[in-house]
Amino acid sequence: AVFDDPVSCAGKPCDCVFCRSCLLESLKRLSTCPMDRNVINVQNLLPCRVLRAMIGELQVFCSHRTDGCYWSGPLDSRRSHEEVCTTRRVATLEAGLRTMESSTLPALQTVVAAQTDEIDRLRCMVTGQHDIIQSLEVRMEMLQKACQRRNKGKRYPISCSKHPQREVERDCEAKVRTGTKAMIASVCQLQVKSFAARHARLSA
Repeated sequence: AVFDDPVSCAGKPCDCVFCRSCLLESLKRLSTCPMDRNVINVQNLLPCRVLRAMIGELQVFCSHRTDGCYWSGPLDSRRSHEEVCTTRRVATLEAGLRTMESSTLPALQTVVAAQTDEIDRLRCMVTGQHDIIQSLEVRMEMLQKACQRRNKGKRYPISCSKHPQREVERDCEAKVRTGTKAMIASVCQLQVKSFAARHARLSA
């Protein structure tokens, strides 16, 4: 370890040298020199320029050498290098991504699970609608045959509203429309929930 911003009292009362931050922390507890116990006045602290210049010429490595940066140079140049160090920037981005994944992934999983449940529910509804349609088709066919037997000999134009087949078709169409509206409403609700979830993620 080397001095960080070395300072001394320049003989007032001593010439002991310390890191500025370390000495100030010590003076908060006791207003004397940590070495010879002479009383120190903070206003007498002066930077040790010669010692600072010698320390600045020391050859050092980048603080992110363990991450893969192999820069080396004078201590005075390390701070300017680390401001543009590619390895440092990559490490910072990776740490940010890990934090984002840990904070947003559970929320996304919850949204996906809810949407999956809604899709399964709609699939069951669609399957039920298909079953209803098939049942109505069978019923319509049976009613058509019954009407044909009952009204055998009566003549109605196929376009006439009183025709038995038209009455059966209207009844079946009304039931299918009712079931279809319910299914469309559910699909719209799912789309609204999906849009709201995407908007919440973008806002976060």
